[in-house]
Amino acid sequence: MKLPTVSIFFLVVSALIGQSAGEFSLLKKTFRGMSLAAQTPTQAQTAQTAATVAAPVAPSPAAATGAPVAASVAAVTAPSKVPAVQHSKEAGNGYLPGSPLYEEQEAKKQKEVKRRAHTEAQPIGGLNATELGNATSYGEYYALALANPLYVFCAYVLQLLFVCVLGFLYLKFARTNKLDSELKAMDYNNKDFPGLCDTSKCCKDLVCFTAWCCPLFRIADTASTRGINIMSFWVTLILLTVLYLLNVLTGGACGLVMLVIVVYMRQQLRAKFGLENGGASWGMDCLLWCCCSPCVIAQEARQAEEFKPVNPQK
Repeated sequence: MKLPTVSIFFLVVSALIGQSAGEFSLLKKTFRGMSLAAQTPTQAQTAQTAATVAAPVAPSPAAATGAPVAASVAAVTAPSKVPAVQHSKEAGNGYLPGSPLYEEQEAKKQKEVKRRAHTEAQPIGGLNATELGNATSYGEYYALALANPLYVFCAYVLQLLFVCVLGFLYLKFARTNKLDSELKAMDYNNKDFPGLCDTSKCCKDLVCFTAWCCPLFRIADTASTRGINIMSFWVTLILLTVLYLLNVLTGGACGLVMLVIVVYMRQQLRAKFGLENGGASWGMDCLLWCCCSPCVIAQEARQAEEFKPVNPQK
């Protein structure tokens, strides 16, 4: 309900001129009633709301067709039974041979190796540089090498040239050529080389140092020592270096060839110094070379540099 404008004006003026507190309270109530009247919905709004509530709700498709809800639930078929599959797997190693996913796992590993060979390689001077030293297996090493054959070939050639430079420096500064008068005769009743683990002279010359730190140079030096001359220095050094570089690519086959060569050279030393050779000594020499090759290299070097051979060869 709205009051006339004159009445409102009269009430306001009365309040301002100091009428009683009751009249001022009446003014507050009048304004509150006006705000409530503004918020009260009209009759048209009330009728529209009632019509909306009374409107019928459209039935669902299931109710229109008359199909019960239970029939819809029954239409969902029960899931079929999934067959059980057993896998053999080891922690940290993936699926084991015989597992259904083993072949798929190995195929993914091969793809990863090829991907690394092509995507992780960084071009250096037109070549694809791969980290062959980080290969974790022979298969991975082969894949990386085959993916970058030119790089591998150039790397091996550079290593061989570097070894040749070091060989030249070895002959210039580390090799000792004793005169025949400086060599002493040995007791040829001995059946084997003396002093396999003798360390008394390690601080007096470079034999022990070269045997442990640069064995290929020391072997070539011993084989080409004057009076022995089993093989020339450069032929021995290059042959053993090439076999060493190709050892990984050949799956260890070149390592076996190296073992045969050094054992053959030791047998030749035995013959030149009148020691027991052939027969069971082949097996003993193989065992020594496999178990303690630096000691064998130093032993042969001392034998060649300190004693006169029985059958010297110019």
